[in-house]
Amino acid sequence: MVHTNITFIPNLTFNDYSKKGQIMDISILRYLDILVGFAFVMALTSSFVTLLTQMVHSLEKTRSSLLEKGISSLLKRAAPSLTAYADEIAKAILQWHHVSGDTDSKRDVIVREQFIKIILEIVADPSPAGTENGMSQEAKTALASLFTDPTGQLDSSAYAAKLLESIDNTICTLETSNPNLATHTIHTQAIVTAGAGKFINALMTRFDSMSDSLSALFTTYSHRVTFLLSLLVALALPLDTIDLMQRLSSDDKLKDALVTEAIKESNAQNQIDKSNSTDTNPVPQKQGSGQTSPAPIASSTNSTTPLDDIDFTAINNAYDRLNNPQLSIISHGGWKHILNFDQPSLSYYMEFLFGCFLSALLLSIGAPFWFEALKNLINLRSSLAKTDDLGREYRSNDQTTPETKPENQSTTK
Repeated sequence: MVHTNITFIPNLTFNDYSKKGQIMDISILRYLDILVGFAFVMALTSSFVTLLTQMVHSLEKTRSSLLEKGISSLLKRAAPSLTAYADEIAKAILQWHHVSGDTDSKRDVIVREQFIKIILEIVADPSPAGTENGMSQEAKTALASLFTDPTGQLDSSAYAAKLLESIDNTICTLETSNPNLATHTIHTQAIVTAGAGKFINALMTRFDSMSDSLSALFTTYSHRVTFLLSLLVALALPLDTIDLMQRLSSDDKLKDALVTEAIKESNAQNQIDKSNSTDTNPVPQKQGSGQTSPAPIASSTNSTTPLDDIDFTAINNAYDRLNNPQLSIISHGGWKHILNFDQPSLSYYMEFLFGCFLSALLLSIGAPFWFEALKNLINLRSSLAKTDDLGREYRSNDQTTPETKPENQSTTK
């Protein structure tokens, strides 16, 4: 008989190989903590930059300005006869608030169907030009000339009012007979069914391309503003990416403080997400894709001044978090060394400026990206921490258990 001893060896983990010297003993958690701390700083700072970007847009009224130019161009394309009055009509459309009568504020969002109905309301408005809609009589006459009653029985104002009545009646009929249809679909069908003429048809077919063009322009402009503000914030703090990574690598106290704060932030956000997901019986809303221009945001028609749209409290809170002395986000030394010129070589200043420029590039990616990256890094860290604890427990048990001969043997003839 031939006796063969078969020894069963348990599966080796990464820590076992490290213990045996087959792989370098590298603390992955340490490097992961550095990334968590860095992502947390980027998330906080990019949130501050986002608030500043929104402030700039509110002060400049970027959305309403772009929308006004887009509507003016659309009117010129749809009816060349309105070229001389297109800018004036576009401004009146954005300022049209038939219910409130508020002509001081301008819309920054408009839907295609709403746009068409506002034009009809302006033409049908019996009040003199310049009183409620802010248009001159010449501009209103030029716009009204595009609405001619085929029967010749009604003037332009009465004909526009008839079209509005027909659209409203069709909307009510469609909502009753097809309650599952989206709102924008119902309104579109009502406008098309009314047969408002070539001018309205031209506006309907060209509105989507105008909306897409304005969205692209706004996105490009917003990216430029975000980068410039990111660069200003990085220089003002100052936030030097190279210096931050060096400090996170050498200063365990700073690294641990940032990781602890990041975990608290992640847990708080998870609680908010869970509470939102547990909300039951949401109010159903009939909404379709709906064309908006230049961006789908809430209209600021209720604000009296641009300052009313700025959340100064949120900006101040975000700045206070960046200046938290416990987090030490601001580069040590920073402008103190720069202004004193106490460094022996020019490379220090070049490295500082390059680090701030790199920070601006990273911040311009946006807060959503950094918060998502932070969430993923924290989840990965949690998984690795559990694996590391299991490996440490296995090594501890392996060192305290005396070696014994293998008991699992089998005999083969």
